[in-house]
Amino acid sequence: MKKAAGIAVGVALVVGAVAVGGAWYTSTQLEGALNQAIDQTNAQWAKTLPDQSAHMELVSLDKGLFKSTAHYRIVLPGSGLGLDTPIEVLMVDHLEHGPFPASRLASFKLAPVMASSHFALESSPSLQAWFTAANNAVPAYGTAVIGYDQQVNGTLTLQPFELNEDERHVAFAGATLGFKTDLELKRYQLDLSADSLVLTSPTKNGAMVSTTLKGMRVTADRSLGQSGLYTGRSDLGLQSMQIQGDTLPPVVMRDITAQDNLQEHGLRLADTIHYTLGGMTVDGKEVGSGRMSLSFRDIDAAALQGMATTYSQYAERVQIDPETQQMPAMLPEERARMQSFGSTLLAANPVVTLDELSFKTAHGESRFNMAVNLTRPAEYDHLSPAEVYQQMISRLDMQLRLSKPMIADLLALKNDPSQDVADAAQDAKAAGEAIGDMAASSQMARVEGDDIVATLNYADQMVDFNGQKMTPEQFAMLMQNTALAAITMSALAPQAQ
Repeated sequence: MKKAAGIAVGVALVVGAVAVGGAWYTSTQLEGALNQAIDQTNAQWAKTLPDQSAHMELVSLDKGLFKSTAHYRIVLPGSGLGLDTPIEVLMVDHLEHGPFPASRLASFKLAPVMASSHFALESSPSLQAWFTAANNAVPAYGTAVIGYDQQVNGTLTLQPFELNEDERHVAFAGATLGFKTDLELKRYQLDLSADSLVLTSPTKNGAMVSTTLKGMRVTADRSLGQSGLYTGRSDLGLQSMQIQGDTLPPVVMRDITAQDNLQEHGLRLADTIHYTLGGMTVDGKEVGSGRMSLSFRDIDAAALQGMATTYSQYAERVQIDPETQQMPAMLPEERARMQSFGSTLLAANPVVTLDELSFKTAHGESRFNMAVNLTRPAEYDHLSPAEVYQQMISRLDMQLRLSKPMIADLLALKNDPSQDVADAAQDAKAAGEAIGDMAASSQMARVEGDDIVATLNYADQMVDFNGQKMTPEQFAMLMQNTALAAITMSALAPQAQ
C-alpha cells in the first residue's frame, strides 16, 4: 500500500509539474496566437467587406500562470445600417491555460490543449438595445478550445430576445452555433440551429405584416481557395415560413431548403445552387411544391471579386434618392473599372444555367430551363446596348413546359366560395385549355398533350423559336408585334363585355 501510495503521489507530482510547466509555456504562446487570429480576421474582412474601416483589436491581455483575461474591440461601419457613427462591439474572454484546463478536467476531457476560452459580449452604447431586449442578460456568449495544432472548436449561444420599436416587433427564440476552424482561418465548419424568429412591421400603406420562421438549420464546410474565396458547401433548412397581414391571406411555406456548393478549378469558379419548397398553402388551401437549380461555371474569380468590390464601394458611397428611389450614376472611373472587370469576366466564356425551375400541384407540373453561354464582344465603344448584348450571348437554349392541369389547379384557388366545387373545377380546366389554344394560335407555343411548350435557341446569329428560324431582328419584331396584339386585346376586352 505504501508503495502504491508513493507511486500515486509521484505520478501526481509529475502530472502537476507538467501542468504548471505547460501552463507557463502556454501563457507565453497565447498572446502571439491571439494576435495571429486577429490579424487573419482583419485580413479576411479587408477582402470581403466593402468598407476597410471594419477591424478587430486586442484591447488588453491580463496574463496569469493558469488563467488570462483578454478584452477585444470590434469596430464596424455604421453607414451600412444607416447610422452616422461606427458600431463598437466589446468582448471579454476568460482563458484557461493548457495543457489541462480545469473546466476540461471537470468534464473528463483529458486531451492536452493550448487554452480553453469562455467569451461573452460586454455592454456598450452600440449594443445596449440588444442587452435590453434580452432582459439585460448577456445576449451572446460561448466557449472555444484552442489546440496546440492551432485548431479551434467551440460553441456560441444567442439568447432569446424581444424588441419593440415604434410599430416594429422582433421576437427571437435563441440559437446555438457550433464551429470548427483554425487560427489562420483556412477552413471553417458551422452548424447553427434556431427555433423561431418573428418579424412584424408596417407596409407603406400602414397595414401590418408578420413573418414567422420556424425550425432553422444552417450548416457550412468551407475552405480558403487560392482565389481568396471560401469554397465548399453550405446548406440552409427551414421547417416553415408563415406570412400574414391585415390585408393578406395567410401564406405558409414548408420544408424549405437551400444548398450552395462553390468549387475552384485553378482561378475559375463553378457554383451550383439548389432550392426546394416542400409545400405551400394560401389561406389554408394547398397550392403545391417547387424546385429551382442554378449552376455557373468558368467564372473568372479575380474579375468577379473586382466587380463586387467596385460595386460595394459605390453602394457604400451613395444614397438612394428619396424622391426617385433610384441610385445616382457611377463615377466615370467606377464605370471604367466595372467595364474592365466585366470584359475580363466575359473573356473566360462563362456559362450560366437555370437547370430547373419547376412547380407541382395536385394534377400537374410545369418546368422551365435555360442555358446561356457568354463571351466578350469584339468592341464596346461603337455598339448600341442591343448590339453589345447580342455579341455577349454566343449561345442560348430555353424551354418552357406549362402544364394545363397545373394552371387549372392554380385558377381553382380563386374560385367563388359560393360556387359548386365541381363547376369551379370545370371552369378552371376550361380556362387552362383556353390558355393553351391562345398560345398555339399566336405561335408563341405549341400544345403537346397536357403541356403548353415553347422553345428558344440562339447561336451563330440565328434564332430558332418553336421550330421557326429567323434573325435576331426578326425575332425582336415578332415579340414587339405579339406584345402590341396582347395590349390591344386587353384594351378591347372590357368593351366586348
